[in-house]
Amino acid sequence: MKNTGSILLPLSGWVAPGALCRTLLSHDNIEVRLNTPLEQLEQVTQDSNLWKATSGSKEALFSHVVLCTANDTNTLNVSANMPIKPVRGQVSCLSLEKALQSCSEKNIPLNKIAIEKVLCEFGYVSPPMNGLIHFGSTYDLKDNDTQVRAEGHKRNLTILETLLGAPNDTFKTEDCEGRASFRCTVSDYTPIVGSVMSEARYQEAYAHLQKNAKWESDEVAEPLSQLYLNIGHGSRGLVSTPLSGQYIANLITHTPSPIEQEVSYKLHPSRFIIRELKRRQG
Repeated sequence: MKNTGSILLPLSGWVAPGALCRTLLSHDNIEVRLNTPLEQLEQVTQDSNLWKATSGSKEALFSHVVLCTANDTNTLNVSANMPIKPVRGQVSCLSLEKALQSCSEKNIPLNKIAIEKVLCEFGYVSPPMNGLIHFGSTYDLKDNDTQVRAEGHKRNLTILETLLGAPNDTFKTEDCEGRASFRCTVSDYTPIVGSVMSEARYQEAYAHLQKNAKWESDEVAEPLSQLYLNIGHGSRGLVSTPLSGQYIANLITHTPSPIEQEVSYKLHPSRFIIRELKRRQG
């Protein structure tokens, strides 16, 4: 196993995303509606705190809405266009049995102990689960292909072999399975989390920034009623989304925030409106 310059974090852990989501959604106060695409979201009236969600012929009213809609967020037209883009990622998996067989055929010593902890560098490999080793992943810009490709498996196997200190071509691409998904990334590499503000109201309230980028005001633009975003977590969603969800819950319940105010400014959905106003200076 490659260990030069490595750092061991003995108390660290890893998460199986599917199992975690199923556990969280099993709460008595959560109702899960699958296969119900959100086609339209609109305020009932300008003075109302209610939002109407439409899916086909079905409608439902909600007092608070948190959009975790990733790359589909801009299609709803309920906020200023967010500078987000999809980045394709292919994850591969290989059965532990076939991995050990490939090593045996080439007289390469490898056993379960070699991957008893997550190994992470320019990619990752996690310990075997249900007899499978999961590793990857690719980072494919401007690539909308949803199909799993042998070429992606090959790149991922290079990651696996490097992390395990195995020679090139130890494992076979034809033994791999996997999936392709799309990260939601942001132009400034920071998630978009917080209240959705009225763009027109912001343009009006902070118009002075077009003349003086250093201008400051104590006035706060009013948010759209009870609408929040939690998107743009890129490749590290399991790290940042739980804290972001707690932050939004605290905004809704008016309880102390788990993050500093300066951090909340960096996450705020309206930060891009402010930046654009400053760019127009002069």
